[in-house]
Amino acid sequence: MTVRISKPEFNLREKLSELDLPVGNHGSQLMKSSSPEESFFLTQAGRKNHIINGSCIIWQRANASIAQADFDNYGCDRFWFANGATQVDRSTDTPDKEGFVYSMKVTSNGTGTSIGQPIELSQGSYSQFKPGQRYTMSVWAKTDSVQSNNLTFVAYYRNEKFSSTDQVDWQPSNNAFAGQMTRNWKRLSCSFIAPEVATNNNMLALELSFSATAYFTGFQFEEGDLTPFEFRTKAEELAACQRYYQIHSGGSYGALGLVGRKSGNDNVEFNFILPHPLRAQSTGTWTNTNGMRLVRASDGAGAVPTAVTVTGANTTSDSDVFSVVNILADTTSYSTGNVILQYASGSSNNQKLEVDAEF
Repeated sequence: MTVRISKPEFNLREKLSELDLPVGNHGSQLMKSSSPEESFFLTQAGRKNHIINGSCIIWQRANASIAQADFDNYGCDRFWFANGATQVDRSTDTPDKEGFVYSMKVTSNGTGTSIGQPIELSQGSYSQFKPGQRYTMSVWAKTDSVQSNNLTFVAYYRNEKFSSTDQVDWQPSNNAFAGQMTRNWKRLSCSFIAPEVATNNNMLALELSFSATAYFTGFQFEEGDLTPFEFRTKAEELAACQRYYQIHSGGSYGALGLVGRKSGNDNVEFNFILPHPLRAQSTGTWTNTNGMRLVRASDGAGAVPTAVTVTGANTTSDSDVFSVVNILADTTSYSTGNVILQYASGSSNNQKLEVDAEF
């Protein structure tokens, strides 16, 4: 007996079309994008925030009662404060359920108060910001005690953070109104149009102005429209901050692993290799010179330097990689060529190396 089995005919093309999901407006935009760059912008892939330490998580210098004169107007890493800003502190007062650990409390004397960050340009006067392109600056903010206070933003290319020489304003150029801060956290933003950069410019200077004690976190500067804040790991933020400033402590009894050689110029020269190269040659400070001790490797003969000078960081074969700091300990002890070790005397003589290559 023959058994015939048959199935109704169907249109394969129609069946496949039934599986299609709605594309939506964003999907249509992505499908219509004409270049990888346009697709990248639409998906917001990769790094988008040009501000370093926007979540205020890195505080290398200190984390409380920082005055303008303490660290050349810097407090929270990469952020300067000036004019009516009398003090900066790290705070745990943050927007609820937004993922932030710390904020920056800026104490104001009630007059014009400013904070900001200089963003390093790509190379010399070459800018990573596209002329004619719109960029959005945003921050989470709240006042400390006053009911409300206006917050304005400004952006401009500069040669130095506090100098208007060769300044090129981004538009709008006159203290764009970001919004009114209140005693409740809220996110404020404003957009700018990038101009052409001038020959001597080396930074994009971003500045926030207000006139009351306030808290800030979640600083972001991005191409295009406002998007959710981009969190980065603490390790990544620290590495980025250490391109501009580093502090290293050997403790009261320890050392920084310094092994040097007695030069012919009445000093011992030590080299310290930085964990992350600086952006340029730096100023440097050695804390507690009177606590440094020197000992000759060959026989243990000791000495106390009369002064300690920090220079560098030196570039490696003119490659703009500034990674080696010179530490000169002045002494007439020892002979040229002697190998010398460094340690600390103990007690409260904590040995610290500070190098600063900020703008």
